[in-house]
Amino acid sequence: MKKSFSSILLPLIFAFGTVILLLILGSSDPWASIQAFFLGPFRNLYFFGNMLDSATYIMLTGLGILLAFKGGSFNLGGEGQVYTGAFVTALFLGWIPSATGNLGVGLALVLGICTGGTLAGISALLRRYLGVNDLISSYLLSLGIIPFYDSLIAGPLRDPSSNLLTTPEIDRAFWLPKILVPSNAHIGLFVALGLGGFFFWLLQGTRRGFELRLSGSNPLAAQLVGVSASTYSFVAFISSGALHGLAGSLAVTGTYHAALVGVTSGFGWNGIAAALIGRNHPLGTLLGALFFAYLQTGARTAMIYTRFSTELAILVQGFVFLFITAQVFGKKQIRGRSLHD
Repeated sequence: MKKSFSSILLPLIFAFGTVILLLILGSSDPWASIQAFFLGPFRNLYFFGNMLDSATYIMLTGLGILLAFKGGSFNLGGEGQVYTGAFVTALFLGWIPSATGNLGVGLALVLGICTGGTLAGISALLRRYLGVNDLISSYLLSLGIIPFYDSLIAGPLRDPSSNLLTTPEIDRAFWLPKILVPSNAHIGLFVALGLGGFFFWLLQGTRRGFELRLSGSNPLAAQLVGVSASTYSFVAFISSGALHGLAGSLAVTGTYHAALVGVTSGFGWNGIAAALIGRNHPLGTLLGALFFAYLQTGARTAMIYTRFSTELAILVQGFVFLFITAQVFGKKQIRGRSLHD
């Protein structure tokens, strides 16, 4: 535990040092920007709640990435899977009667889970039966399907009454209850936290969880004891996509209430960082998601209260991602170990 803590602490120190340097060089009022960035997420209930709202989706995508890692795979198509869940949820809830209420929401969430898992399943099938690298196939599928959704939202499915590129807003009967008004935080946060606890129990306290970890870390050893590593990897990758699809569904029912162009907001990519920061541990991934949500909220707060630009906010998040991933991947490569260890 001490080694894991120190291996994460060092890149975080470099990352926050870079943040402070960028704030000093890129802001007309450095001290105000530093205060807004680091203290902004706790300035009031609105900013704090929005931080938790962003963390909800990163928790789910981070857990999805973690499952793929544990199964010996790398899901790089998270953005497309989140978008798929959001897109089909918005269309479905825009089509069914509002009188279905909670039943409609439940069906929409199941639909988002299934469609996200289906998109990931394509890559899983290509790997299992044709030997296609799932990292590449998942990324290419995501890269191709997002512009397709964007063209539909900006074209035939666009809401003509809105100035945004968005589908029509879903009925209020399908909105998830808020927990920290006036922020966007909603009960989906408890879903993400509950799933984090479930996967902690599954991976650390059950035979299936042990077999999954064994299949990902040492497929040969798994085979020798009669465990089908390929089956576990296949199921884990589909489950990864399902969690990403759930994140997209919750984004529509809880926050955006429609499918907007760019609705994924980088949740898929940030999920990778959350899993790496959390050392591929379910509870650590939840904390990693909170950390990245804190960065996002701090950057937005700095933009609101100072002249901190959008480009600098993106740079801040990018440098943190760079330091974390470079440290984790570099160490794995030096030790000659696989990522899912």
